[in-house]
Amino acid sequence: MGTRSTREGEAAIEEFVAIRKFKEHKNSREREVTLTISKPQCVRPSEWSCAFEVMGLKGADVVRQTVYGVDGLQALVLAIEACRIALAKHEKHLSWIGADRGDCGLPRQIPDILGKAFGRRLGRIIDNEFKHRLAALKRRHRKGASAKGQRRRSRED
Repeated sequence: MGTRSTREGEAAIEEFVAIRKFKEHKNSREREVTLTISKPQCVRPSEWSCAFEVMGLKGADVVRQTVYGVDGLQALVLAIEACRIALAKHEKHLSWIGADRGDCGLPRQIPDILGKAFGRRLGRIIDNEFKHRLAALKRRHRKGASAKGQRRRSRED
């Protein structure tokens, strides 16, 4: 958690739990975009808020939004999802820490508003797809390592 200063006249997040710096690649130019997520604040019993702001997007004002949850953790999780949604229309031009463009590194949340059973079903679908893709990746890796070993042995002969 930390604090940051702001420009005069700008109501900014005073206490934050996370900052992420992106690179925006547009028209062969690169600019820095900053996402700041606030420390969740207790508004009243069973109501917490968590704000975020995005600064530096080309052609956009500073994006500021506050989301609410029944506790600090829910407010924070919902804020991260709101950040992902707010950046979605700019995502194809954004990258972070050397990742490919379009990868903001903000995980999608599994919605549970349609009930726990639905959320569990979506979770199982994601888990199964992940297992299949991981297994395929491992097979490709073993096949590639095997082919390299065969080439190396044939050069030695």
